[in-house]
Amino acid sequence: MNIGRRISSRVTVVYKWVFPVAFVGVMLSGATGDFFDGSFQEAPFTVALPFILGVFVISLFFIYFRPLADRVNDCGDHLDVWRGKLRVQIALSNIEHLSAAPSRGLILRRLILRLRVPSEFGSLVSFFPAFTFALSSTDIGAIGESLLARSGAANDP
Repeated sequence: MNIGRRISSRVTVVYKWVFPVAFVGVMLSGATGDFFDGSFQEAPFTVALPFILGVFVISLFFIYFRPLADRVNDCGDHLDVWRGKLRVQIALSNIEHLSAAPSRGLILRRLILRLRVPSEFGSLVSFFPAFTFALSSTDIGAIGESLLARSGAANDP
């Protein structure tokens, strides 16, 4: 088994799991404090507001960060992509298009691979690349340029 070079960011797990869990913890601590000290009786909105905000923010985390691949390794002629315990090999010849998308106010940008033949992750695979300098959040960077060139070469007869 070829391990390859990791091309995805190591902070993906922070965005996918640590921030949502910490956010829920802070919201629950605030809401339970208001509930148990009796201020909930005087102003029920003090518990309802954190609950509503919590549901909203957690749904945003799941919409934007849940589809991200946890880890992507470049193995030369294919990519090893992990999401949770599921691992999929994606041949470079299966990459139809590669683009970058800003990550909704974050410094990181996502690389999005559109596949010719859908994998277990679907026809789009996205991940945060390991940090490379880019002029804008829609610039695909050095990792994206390398993947684009090699996938194009793999598709040329």
